[in-house]
Amino acid sequence: MQRFYYTIATGFGLGHVPFIPGTVASLAVLPVIFLPITWPGYALIIVIMFVLGTVAAHHTARDIQAQDPQVVVIDEIVGMLIAMTAVPNWRYALCSFVLFRLLDITKPSVIGWADRKVKGGFGIMLDDVLAGLAACALTHGLVHVTRFLSP
Repeated sequence: MQRFYYTIATGFGLGHVPFIPGTVASLAVLPVIFLPITWPGYALIIVIMFVLGTVAAHHTARDIQAQDPQVVVIDEIVGMLIAMTAVPNWRYALCSFVLFRLLDITKPSVIGWADRKVKGGFGIMLDDVLAGLAACALTHGLVHVTRFLSP
């Protein structure tokens, strides 16, 4: 079971990329925008990956003996899926990526609080979920502003 958890937590090995593994894992999610997935199916995928990711991150962090090991990237994968929720096209998905990475790296406000205060697998996942929610909200705000401003 440990190997299974480790594989999930590392995003099937993406966490072993030697340079910026969180960004690489987030980029790897972008092609999902092209899959024909219904809204309920997409939401179900996010929920399942969040639950599985929380357990996998917990076990992997415990085994590695680290609070939030860099090799664990399932949190970035789930956060990025949330950030891209219902974006209308690849351009906005790319915008979601940039916003998500910016928020995940800088950890403003409640995102930083969650990163500092909430521990374990849930804590590993929570700051990225919050960054994903914020990126999603900002992206959809941009969608509405650009639609309003376009002739």
